[in-house]
Amino acid sequence: MVDKNTRMIQELQAQIDRCIKIPDSDAETLETELPNSIDRASQYSGFDAAGEPIAAATFASYGAASAFIQTLLDDATASAARETLLEWDLIVDSVADLELLNTDDAVQYPRVLIKHGTYATTDYLDFAVHGVKYLRGERPDTTISLAPGEGDVAVQLDDAGVYENFTVLFTGTAGAGNAEGLQPETTASNNTIVRDVYVYGTGTGQHQWNAFMYILGGLVNCRAFDCAVGFKGCKRLANCQTSSCTHATGDFLLCDFLVNCLADTSVKGYHDCNYLTNCEANAQSVAAFDGCDFLTGCYGHDVTAAVDIFQDCNYIAGCHADTTAGDGFSASHYIAATLATGIGGAGFAGTCSLVDAGSTDTV
Repeated sequence: MVDKNTRMIQELQAQIDRCIKIPDSDAETLETELPNSIDRASQYSGFDAAGEPIAAATFASYGAASAFIQTLLDDATASAARETLLEWDLIVDSVADLELLNTDDAVQYPRVLIKHGTYATTDYLDFAVHGVKYLRGERPDTTISLAPGEGDVAVQLDDAGVYENFTVLFTGTAGAGNAEGLQPETTASNNTIVRDVYVYGTGTGQHQWNAFMYILGGLVNCRAFDCAVGFKGCKRLANCQTSSCTHATGDFLLCDFLVNCLADTSVKGYHDCNYLTNCEANAQSVAAFDGCDFLTGCYGHDVTAAVDIFQDCNYIAGCHADTTAGDGFSASHYIAATLATGIGGAGFAGTCSLVDAGSTDTV
């Protein structure tokens, strides 16, 4: 009997220990009973000014939230809440907002969000002088329309900035001399990164615009359409593409470390580039790959005139030249496991050397 009583006391004490209790210092008259089920249905559990339990309809019953938390609580979507938490220094929602980035006042906006829309200005943008380290468009078709003049840099990037998810449209007349598109402040040494950015040329002189210039930190999923040069002096390019670029020096010029890139329908695809992997050039009128070294798995095809697909290239492995009235490979050296098909001239011209037995000419 004693053991049974002891066990019951222990079980009762365990239940008491797990209960929510008020301290002994509180007055015995303090109301501790919860509101009834009707009053507390779909309400929040809270306490009034006396410390007694109440059913609260809103968070406001708990006391005022801070100004920052209030801006978070009124966000209707997860996307809006993320924008609040990122604490943007500038949210561009009008042309006037955008033009804050083309002044010389050096006001700093380290983090910039451009809301979805089209924003047109006739001036340039200087992200470097305003310290823009991160800029993102709300959607990929968030468009900045620019019309600066000949010789200008349309968008000056910060040397350590990251820019993503927007479109740039050049509408001005560049004139006889090319104008530069997106370019870091220091062209010889920078860590600028650009992702998911499209650049288009349009209007009079559209083909005088160079799109991406001397971006050395890396470019991913970027596009240049209807410009002069698509990518010049850039490094670390992945899944980048050009179309209808017109400058004879090449869509991709003086670029290094390219993976899965495409030059489509232009004068010259890749010129003086190094370390190309799985890159493609289609429908060029002069050459697909010219003066390039260290090519692996690259494909040049459907050159539109009697010109060579790969010319003056070295260290070529697993590449394919297909369909031209000219030569597949000319003045190129150190060629391994490479294919030439549909060639009107020679698959591997006499100017080539060190072509291994695994390379095939099926002209």
